[in-house]
Amino acid sequence: MSESGRAPGLTVTRASWALILISGVEFIELHGPDGQRAFLNPRAISSLREPVDTDLKHFTGRVRCVVVTTNGKFIAVVETCTDIRDRLGAH
Repeated sequence: MSESGRAPGLTVTRASWALILISGVEFIELHGPDGQRAFLNPRAISSLREPVDTDLKHFTGRVRCVVVTTNGKFIAVVETCTDIRDRLGAH
């Protein structure tokens, strides 16, 4: 670790995916429509779905995927469902 607390050479940008390891649990980084970062445990994701026309009144136009978690919560993100599936398949 460097003095900054980051591993040498580790750069995480807003547009990049990050895999965070905390106490043996891997998290993926996703982004909400306003740019807020969300770190999710892949095992807590129960399904992914693309918003449909009837959802538009609930989400901004930037939302490209709705992540449904095992506790029943919905998380609207700007990443596509395909991109998220690809990342989940890589772990």
